[in-house]
Amino acid sequence: NFNNSVGTLVQLVKSTTSFTAFTASPAASSTYGQSVTFSATITGSFGNPTGAVQFQVNGNAIGPPVSLAASGGVSGIASYTTSALPAGSAYAISGV
Repeated sequence: NFNNSVGTLVQLVKSTTSFTAFTASPAASSTYGQSVTFSATITGSFGNPTGAVQFQVNGNAIGPPVSLAASGGVSGIASYTTSALPAGSAYAISGV
């Protein structure tokens, strides 16, 4: 003789996101004082990714985090424009 029992199982399903494109315009070089736009496209497993991208120059944050804007149903785009890069150097640009 057994009593009824009920159990609960919780399963967390995380969507995966990844950078699919990281671009700069102009692409290769610019002149001192010229505006440069950095863009990151993030793709998710389903639905538009949310959140923000912090652009970095040589590992240091440049500007505030940029919120992702929906694009195409499963991706988001963040862009940052600056004309404040010092002249005479090559820079490692990244987004986190």
